[in-house]
Amino acid sequence: MAKAIANCEVCGRQFSNFPSRIGRFCSKSCSARWQHRNQEAKRSRRGWERPCETCGKPVYGSRRQIEAGQARFCSTACQSRWQGRHQVVKNCAHCGAQMVLPPGRADTRFCSNECDGASRVKRPLDRMHNGRPARLDVLGYVLLWEPSHPNKSLKGWVREHVLVAEATLGRFLENGEEVHHVNGVKDDNRPQNLVVLGKSEHGAETAANNWGRLSELEEYRKRYGPLT
Repeated sequence: MAKAIANCEVCGRQFSNFPSRIGRFCSKSCSARWQHRNQEAKRSRRGWERPCETCGKPVYGSRRQIEAGQARFCSTACQSRWQGRHQVVKNCAHCGAQMVLPPGRADTRFCSNECDGASRVKRPLDRMHNGRPARLDVLGYVLLWEPSHPNKSLKGWVREHVLVAEATLGRFLENGEEVHHVNGVKDDNRPQNLVVLGKSEHGAETAANNWGRLSELEEYRKRYGPLT
């Protein structure tokens, strides 16, 4: 079968092919160039363009993107150059270290995940343990960050008196063992103030201490009247 001859509509070069396969372009690259020009012409007629904020070349996008200010740069290189010129310098909200940020991350408050986690600690104390400040829980016990401890909380905290007792015993506490504060002060975690008891023994000891304090309070009220 004889081949047909045609001229490319983009570059004008003459090409040949079978009549059933003859087209308008001599190659895929010419076809892509024609489609790109056609799209640019359509977008220009509809006004879907704006100048690149770095180099001034036209940036094409949908009408919604243009109106929302999303199509701002003609390439990632221009976007990177613009961000380099408009970097934001601020200090970490936890440690005070200086941070140099691109405009898209200007609302970043912390220089690292460690500082972010430390800033979320409630009731912090003036000492650190494993990179995080020690803190008090709602009951007044001291908590330390021990993410590798087998009996840690869901967020990785362990009460300090448990760690002190385990260090003294040389082993982890067994199921049913609890640590009792002899003087009743929950944040006094000296080894001589801690005793390991069974759960029932600890409950009885705590109840006896509480009953003794209630008796002392009642005696005070009888002698001196109500507390003010």
